[in-house]
Amino acid sequence: MLQKSFTKLLPLALAFCLGDRVRAEDIPDKTRAWNKIPACEYLANKYNDGDSFQAKVANEVRWLRLPYVDTPEADERFATRNEEQAKHFGISPSEVTTAGKEASVATAKLLSQPFTVYTRWASAAGSTRLPRFSAFIELSDGRDLGEVLLSMGLARVKGTKMNTPKGETVEVYQARLEKLEAEAKARGVGIWAHAAGKK
Repeated sequence: MLQKSFTKLLPLALAFCLGDRVRAEDIPDKTRAWNKIPACEYLANKYNDGDSFQAKVANEVRWLRLPYVDTPEADERFATRNEEQAKHFGISPSEVTTAGKEASVATAKLLSQPFTVYTRWASAAGSTRLPRFSAFIELSDGRDLGEVLLSMGLARVKGTKMNTPKGETVEVYQARLEKLEAEAKARGVGIWAHAAGKK
């Protein structure tokens, strides 16, 4: 009980210290069942990137983070992470931020129509001051946002892993995502167009 209370109050304490206004009742409790929330809206924010963004979810402003999927950083605030991503994709650190901005634009465009959020309100760690939640995103045409980003060559398979809302295990879902990434790399699309040996 004490641990649960502490876990819920920690983001509040951090937000308070950093000047954000967040009330305890504004932070949903983690649930075992998936919450399906239709008609969600992407919200423009300077801190949005390809795999993490602000959205209006059931009339509340939320920060969401895609599980399994990692898009390049859109800025140079995290040099170590940029270098690690550059190594994975076979590009230079400076190309990472260019690719990150491309991924951010792609996500904003893909979410320009209302979309569906599947979440259990599990906390997703990150640099944002406000609570951030892991969420699968179903686009207006029924496609999975993470899968689309991988197919476009704008992401890699890395990050929080969990069984999916459709009941797929980690092993099954991750294998499919890794196949999509490998196919994008083989086609030389997105970031992979600039990878070593593709120029």
